[in-house]
Amino acid sequence: MKNIKLIIVFLIISAMLILSPLFAFARENRTGNWNFNETTGLINIPTARTIEARTIKLSIRMARMGKNPPLKKKDQSPNPGSFTGTPLDSDWWIDNNGDRVFLISPFKNFELSLMNMHSYTITPSVGVKWVAINEKKNWPALAIGANNMTGVEEDSNVKSKEVRDANSKVAPFIVASKTFFENKDLDLTVGIGGGRFRKRVFYGGEFFIDKRKIFSAVGEYDGNISSYGIKIRPYKSRWDFGAFMQDVDSPGVTINYKIIY
Repeated sequence: MKNIKLIIVFLIISAMLILSPLFAFARENRTGNWNFNETTGLINIPTARTIEARTIKLSIRMARMGKNPPLKKKDQSPNPGSFTGTPLDSDWWIDNNGDRVFLISPFKNFELSLMNMHSYTITPSVGVKWVAINEKKNWPALAIGANNMTGVEEDSNVKSKEVRDANSKVAPFIVASKTFFENKDLDLTVGIGGGRFRKRVFYGGEFFIDKRKIFSAVGEYDGNISSYGIKIRPYKSRWDFGAFMQDVDSPGVTINYKIIY
């Protein structure tokens, strides 16, 4: 069984990497590093899943590690962040591409999120998602929602006007997710959306490697770039972690903590 699971993980990731270039555009037009998903999802794409009702999830995500040492003075940075001059200097630690997320589910099948996408602004990007149809044996779960409802603008340093325009718009979406196998080891997702999804189809999957669903492999195509990685959910813990690779040169990590109220 273990060998079969490993083969499936390999085939999913391989198919994603092989097929995605057929739909992708030039690298300068890629989605951008801060676009980790605002509501429950894989990496950049939402799924038709939500966190449990009456639950809050706090996340810190770093989309690219900075290469420069901490700056002593604010004017030394071309794009000074709020932490410039400290050990958490945004030009050193998250390189202005991290985000902080507050995600809450006040009732079943609904999520509301506030995401601070840029370290140099406190304006939150607001996201919502509602699961309209729950998954059944022969029918996928179906959800509708929107990212960046407040229209937070993309970093002006992004060279591509297409990227800035797409990422700065509200991103409505509709998405379906379906599990497969007896233990629901495989969860596949497909959807379409506007804004940063560019009115294109996005898709992806998550495969759980062990019986307790502690380790999983994820892969996706978000309508513009491919991403893949792993997620770790320690057994009976409020913490979970992830490590990802976006496009071909943008590593990212996430740290999440869950509060039940």
